[in-house]
Amino acid sequence: MERYASKLVVVMGVTGTGKSAIAKALSTAFDWPFQEGDELHGPPISKK
Repeated sequence: MERYASKLVVVMGVTGTGKSAIAKALSTAFDWPFQEGDELHGPPISKK
């Protein structure tokens, strides 16, 4: 039986530093799935 290691890459940083751009570039370059973290939670506190 073959075993495959799962890998997860998380790109983190402060607002406006290009995290999404880098994550999308990695996703494209390595044919990895991409999930935008901002879509996983509600609106920012500043919009409440």
